[in-house]
Amino acid sequence: MNYRPEIDGLRTCAVLPVILFHAGFDFCKGGFLGVDVFFVISGYLITGVLIKEKEKETFSLANFYIRRIRRIVPGLFFMVIVVSLFYLLFASPSIQESELLGEAIISSVAFSSNLYFAHTSGYFANSSELLPLLHTWSLSVEEQFYLIYPFLFLLLFKPIKRTFILVLLAIIILSFGLAQFGESLLGKWNFYLLPTRAWELGAGAICFCINRKVKKQFYPKFICELSSFLGLFFVLLSFFVLDQSMQAPGAWCLLPVMGTMLIILFSRQGSVVCRLLSMKYMVKLGLISYGAYLWHHPILAICRHFVIHPSYLPDVVICVAVMISLLFASISYHLVEKPFRNEKLSVKWLVLPLGLTVAIGLFSKEISTFGFKARSPEFSEAVRDLARTDYDSDRREEGYYFGVTGKEKNDIVLLGDSHARMLIPVLYKHLELKDWKGFHPYNKQSSLNFLALNHATNKAFLPSWLEEIKRYSLHSRAIVISFRHPRSDDNSFYNPIYPVVPKAFFDNLQERLNQLSKLVPKIILLGPFPESPYWGPNIGRSYLLSNKSFDTSVSNFEDLQGDFLRFLSKISNENSKIDVIYPHLFMPKNNSSLSYQSADDNSRQILPLFYDDNHLNSFGSAPIIREIINMLE
Repeated sequence: MNYRPEIDGLRTCAVLPVILFHAGFDFCKGGFLGVDVFFVISGYLITGVLIKEKEKETFSLANFYIRRIRRIVPGLFFMVIVVSLFYLLFASPSIQESELLGEAIISSVAFSSNLYFAHTSGYFANSSELLPLLHTWSLSVEEQFYLIYPFLFLLLFKPIKRTFILVLLAIIILSFGLAQFGESLLGKWNFYLLPTRAWELGAGAICFCINRKVKKQFYPKFICELSSFLGLFFVLLSFFVLDQSMQAPGAWCLLPVMGTMLIILFSRQGSVVCRLLSMKYMVKLGLISYGAYLWHHPILAICRHFVIHPSYLPDVVICVAVMISLLFASISYHLVEKPFRNEKLSVKWLVLPLGLTVAIGLFSKEISTFGFKARSPEFSEAVRDLARTDYDSDRREEGYYFGVTGKEKNDIVLLGDSHARMLIPVLYKHLELKDWKGFHPYNKQSSLNFLALNHATNKAFLPSWLEEIKRYSLHSRAIVISFRHPRSDDNSFYNPIYPVVPKAFFDNLQERLNQLSKLVPKIILLGPFPESPYWGPNIGRSYLLSNKSFDTSVSNFEDLQGDFLRFLSKISNENSKIDVIYPHLFMPKNNSSLSYQSADDNSRQILPLFYDDNHLNSFGSAPIIREIINMLE
């Protein structure tokens, strides 16, 4: 294939927005779509290689895969080894964090990290920005494409017949349809899978087939200028107008994909877009774009472990992290990637780094114990992400069972959202001692997820909702209710988004509570929980502090939540069946870190009360659970 410098410039246009997105810049909320641009470019280049070699009768599957290994694997291994060792030895990860990194390393080496992250986390989840190897999902998609595509090509490609193009078009249509309408079926898997990304890779393949049949000289100059400029406009527009609320990789992804196609198809020597993308530094950055993509996310992720909260990454830290990313990308390109691509180094030299990478993945937890300020098991338990382990309960289709789960009737029914589920692990232990059984009904696919407690207005829905709760709470001792207050959103306990809670909220909540109180002897209602400006796992390793300060005093909390606290007092006085617990009265007073001081082997360590920034861990929830048990007795 003839070298097209504007393609390297287009790579720069793709990687920079990805970096800006992961760095947290609000003006580039669609930056993650740079990956879609990369997919189109990959489809175009790989198809070109296959067709050219097939026509020259020089194509070899072995040579194809060796070239792919030389192109992708050396830089990947270099990044994984350096990042993993630094993370395990200097970032003080908890035992769980170390194990998660190990699993991610193994899945990355096996080019299945897209499947791993689809199973364990969402790309836009709050904690995803802390996972150093999350970005390797796209490499896995490409590698899976490389494994399948050559066989499809060999089977279908005939220089004269159009079978190959027709099959490509069919795949594109089916893949796009799945991407657009598959979210209800696939959930977060829709974002990660090759079948939902194949249309983007196929779009690039079609571009090469069109360019091969129709030479650019046949297009009028103004058509090339206008189309390529429009393509660049579409690509840039997608980065700055779209955001993560769109359904990727569905219809909105047509904007960057079609833009990339227009540039590939119509950009020609001397055109404005070609000159822009072929500028010296655009090309140079494009050449190291693979390394820039590899390095930027893990460096930013590790930096987020060294601040009080992942969302509070100071601008100076971001700038330094990006510069370090580009530095390592350049080092990787010149000292690691080029020697392998130019065949100065044999692929046999990859055996040692492969073994080292796998070893780090398998023994990540053990390696972390040798690190600076290695985390204790007690700390690791405190910050364990309970949401990933079903809150230590017996989870079934209808909900979570805890305590003595073999009993027929539920002694306690726990209603609410994740602020209810966070109580289950400690509540479980107390119920076992009492020979009681607890149940938390929860089903995302059902209207009976019980979040209707505080916002349901559909009168036709309420009878079935109450009937379902009545069935679960038959002969129960109490219904325990806990949910996140509506003024809290994205840690907005310190920056509320609702200055005044609507009266309708309290009226609706009071009606629901009075209806529920007729079903059981007692309602135990938990008030709003204090939320922490600190990210639980970052306690004790916050070296890159920001200038933010927070007032976590009881007086500030009571002032902010005054309307809700007065409502709770009022309803408990009016309805004798309703008892209220005020969680903030059980938290440390005027403790800016909201942490718990623990004795451990004659030394004292500071342990957080939260496993993120708003969900209590076992230390934070223990006194509240004791109060619940006292009320039940």
